[in-house]
Order: sequence, then structure tokens, then C-alpha cells
Amino acid sequence: MGEFSVHRVRLFDWVPSAARCLAYCAVTERIAVGRADGSIEIYNAADNFYLERAIPGGSGREPEALCWAGAGRLFGAGLDGAILEYDLQRLRVRSRVDAFGGPVWCMAPDANGSRLAVGCEDGSVKIFTVNIEGIQFEKNLELQKGRVVSIAWHPSGARLATGSLDNIRVFDVNSGHCTQRVVVGRRSGSVVNQETVVWAVAFLTDGTVAGAESSGRLQLWEAEHGTLVRGFTLGQADILSLAVEQDETSMFVGTSDGRVAQLQLLESRVDAAAWVRTKTFKYHTHDVRALVLSGNAVISAGLDAQVVMRPLMEKMDGPSYEAALRRTLFPHRRLVSCAKKAGRLLFQFPRQLELWSLGGTDSRTARGKDGDVLPVTKQPVKLLQLKCKDNENVGCSAVSPCGTWLAYGTTERVRLYRLHESGGEGPLISKVGGLPCAARGAHQLTFSADSSRLLVAGDTGALHVLAIGANRPKLLHSFTPPNG
Repeated sequence: MGEFSVHRVRLFDWVPSAARCLAYCAVTERIAVGRADGSIEIYNAADNFYLERAIPGGSGREPEALCWAGAGRLFGAGLDGAILEYDLQRLRVRSRVDAFGGPVWCMAPDANGSRLAVGCEDGSVKIFTVNIEGIQFEKNLELQKGRVVSIAWHPSGARLATGSLDNIRVFDVNSGHCTQRVVVGRRSGSVVNQETVVWAVAFLTDGTVAGAESSGRLQLWEAEHGTLVRGFTLGQADILSLAVEQDETSMFVGTSDGRVAQLQLLESRVDAAAWVRTKTFKYHTHDVRALVLSGNAVISAGLDAQVVMRPLMEKMDGPSYEAALRRTLFPHRRLVSCAKKAGRLLFQFPRQLELWSLGGTDSRTARGKDGDVLPVTKQPVKLLQLKCKDNENVGCSAVSPCGTWLAYGTTERVRLYRLHESGGEGPLISKVGGLPCAARGAHQLTFSADSSRLLVAGDTGALHVLAIGANRPKLLHSFTPPNG
């Protein structure tokens, strides 16, 4: 093996984006993760929990809720008041519908995936029908006071439960009226007039409504008469998320101190089956904002940017690879590009790019053995910072091997720039116009080894080859995928 000089680089000040919401599709076995920068990640739960695709975010498009409906269609909503449907093939937003209720705090599909219930800032609950073209407004339920922060359907699709400040409400979907209002109460000894937020709700088949509260309590209510069935105090931390198994024998809650607790419906010799707190585990350092169950595993995500898949050992045959804990701690896509000949690195952030010139050492005067750290005689220098002016976040980027060209792509367009050495503190940069229309929107970018070609992987599945040089960029060829 030959000798190599290892250059340790600590220039990339990348901060992972917090996870805000999760959604699991049992039909396709896919998990959608919504992050604070507006990006959406799709993980394959059936095949080693790998990142299958990612949709770049955009300005003001941070999701508060995600859900799957129809035949594997993904919808999202956020504080901009819009409901989005995502195109999972072209990795972009397919359609946008305004909810007309102010910021959207929560959203849930019914058991058939044919309707969406949306909870809004103005206290309204809106029902949308999912059709082939997108979604269509169906009705408003009875308007209530205060924002709706959580929502859940009864498995029958005839009733809805919502959580808000100090209250849980049950609605009859057909009539649109509120049939029950439960006052959850406030934590004893708490600050006067400190409201209790019901951050998450679940509606069980037997008519029990579970409410996860900011007071640290999980309370189970009988929906018909509004009576308390059982209550659990899990600590002083807010309970922010709640997930129930499909057979309704187990539920999980996530707290603001990074813990996930499991409760199970266990048979008793004295009485009927009762809910019992059985397990607590902690894999997060901050708020657990979202929880979903994928059959044999619980998936959690939160402000520490981690997505953790913990297999349920009671559903495993024994120790195996499938029973291993999995964490997503780093981005599964390329964020750093290298200009080998020029000794430059391009760092990709959601809204900007940074180009750095690497430092160096004088190999003629610095001699050493294997493992020695050579003195740096040339410090790294930030050559430029290029901010994205589009509403869409940067989805991909590349720098040519010679360090003269750099490009970045969003879901809407591709930008190409040329660097000119000025002899001063840094290079001058100029935008290259006249890119062919075929190169609009990109999933990946790369330059050829001789820096004379730019390859663009478009959102339609085609690969475009552009000639770059002194003249305007020219489309040389497009490789299109076969039909079907």
C-alpha cells in the first residue's frame, strides 16, 4: 500500500435539522420524517431502514404534521396554513391547498385513507376528501375556542377526538357537532393559570380517548360520558407524542426530556385487562416530538435530529440483525464536494454554499514517521459564501475538479457559476446563464474529470449532459429512462 497524507478538516460547521413529525404507511412499509428545514425523508422500513429518498425543503414550508393517505400518497401541513401533497417520484411538492383556518397544527387520515381531518389555529376542524387529483374540502366541524393541537379518528370513521388547551373534545363527523367536552385539569402545585396542552390524542375502538398532556400525565377517558378511566403521571416533563399499536394492546409516549415509555394492556386475575406502565428507555437528548409504530418496532424522532428505530423484543424470535437498534445520526446524502486538482472543498447548507481552500504543509522541510502530525504552513481560507435566493432549499451541489466551476440545484432550477482568479483575497464569481430548459430541477450534479461537462440528474428521471466552456452551456445529450 502506498503512502497517503491525511488532511483533517474541521471547517464544515453543519448543524443537523430537528425532526418534527413522523408518519408510517403500512401498505408500502415506508416512514416519512419531516424536518425543521422543510425537508422530507422517506425511509424503507422493510429493507434495513435505509434512506430511500429525500425531498428538499423550502422557505416557510416547515411541516407540523405528516400523514399517508390513499394508496401510499404523502400529505403534509404546517404553520403556513397550507396542505401539501408530495410527489414521491419527482421529489417535489405536487399540489398545495390552503386550509383557510390559519396555521395548521395537526392532521390525521381516517382508517380508509379517504379523508383527512385538519386542526387549525382558529379552532376549526376541517374535513378534506382525498381524490385522484388531490384533496377537496368537504366540511367544517363545529367551531371551538382555541387552537387545535392534536387530532385522531375513531377506527369507524364516525367520530373524531381533538386536543387543545385544557380540553379534549369528541365530534360526530356526520353532524359536525361536538358531542363531548372533557376538561383535563391542571397539574397540582403548578403556576396559577398555567394551561395544560393536550399535545397528542388517540381514539381506541372501545371508545377510550387517550390524551398526552403538558402536565406529564397520560389520561384515558371514556368518550361517551367523559369520565376518567385511568391516569398515569410519567414525571414533570411534557408528554409530546403518542402512538398506539394496531391491536390496541400497547401504546408508547414520548416526553420532552428524551424518554419513551411503554404502556401495555395486561390481563389481571382480579379485574378485567388494565393498562400498566411496563418499560422506559431513553435514546434522545431532547424533546421526542414524534412516535410511530411499524409493526415490530417503535420509531421515535425529535429535536436532537435523531431518528431511532427500536425493535419490540417481544415480537422478535430471538437475537438477530433485525432486532438491532438503529439510529440515523448523519445525513445519508452528499453534502461535501471536492475539487481535487485545486485543493478546494464545497460545503452544502440548506440555504447557502461555502467554498474553502485547503491548508497545507511544506513536505520538503517537514519530515516524519507514520502517524506524525505535520505542521501546517498554509492555513485554510474561505474563498466565498454563496447564498440561495430561491424559495427552495439547495438539494444538490458540485464543484469541478479544477475548482473553476460550481453548480447547485433545487427542485425548480439549476444554477451554474464560474470562478475567476483575481489575485486578491478571493476569486471573483459570475453567474452563467442560458442553461438549457431540459436542465430545470436536479436531484444530483457532478462534473466530468476534465471539467468540461456538467451532468444533471433531473427530476423526470433523465440524465442530461451539458458542455460548459467559454460559450453558453450546450445540451449534448439526454439519457431518458425507459417507459414503465
